[in-house]
Amino acid sequence: AWTPDWLGSPGQVTAPPNKYELAALAPGQVSLGKSDLELTSRAQPWTAPDGSIFPYRSGAITGYGKQSYLPPLRAVARLWLPCSPDKRLANWPSFWLVGDPYSWRRDGEIDVVEGLGGVAAWHAHYVGANGVQGPGGVVPGIWCGWHAFGVTWNADGTLDWKYDAKWVGHLAGYAATAPVFPVIMYSMAPPGSGLAACPPACGGPVRTGVQLRAAWVRIYRWW
Repeated sequence: AWTPDWLGSPGQVTAPPNKYELAALAPGQVSLGKSDLELTSRAQPWTAPDGSIFPYRSGAITGYGKQSYLPPLRAVARLWLPCSPDKRLANWPSFWLVGDPYSWRRDGEIDVVEGLGGVAAWHAHYVGANGVQGPGGVVPGIWCGWHAFGVTWNADGTLDWKYDAKWVGHLAGYAATAPVFPVIMYSMAPPGSGLAACPPACGGPVRTGVQLRAAWVRIYRWW
């Protein structure tokens, strides 16, 4: 129930969601290891049909068109996040729940975890009574290697994030109502020094030949 791409056809290299990103998304950068999925960053340029040049390629998997979920739900993924020698998250790893059909931000987006500027962060993007909203927060600590990242989306519009089963964030008033599909993506962007620099400097230290790995993704629903 996954496609090894962003929103393109299977086997098709596509441009990333944002023009300022550095890596095209290539199915060839998605592979299965002995016990996990691997998304690998690579220094290999690609030119988009509009002439845009991306100096790197990396991988993504998406449930777009194959999976769709409404609240109440809980989504958890066990991920390996690569780091730089100084323990900052490398590149731009992410695990998202994206509104279906894809119309950002109208249909919403729940960022379960993102490596922004080398740190782990959570966010929610939606259009509320006061316009476009994007609240979130940074989770202190070192998040290199294997960890479990999860979010619960309740029917009352509240969101609760847990990393390694420990509560790290809460949001009330998430106004998006569209069903969501899961995305795991290993993007690359200009390196930043904090959330305020994103966009366009959303990435951590640029590293190639490293893998964002996923052991499993679990989505639970109840009534």
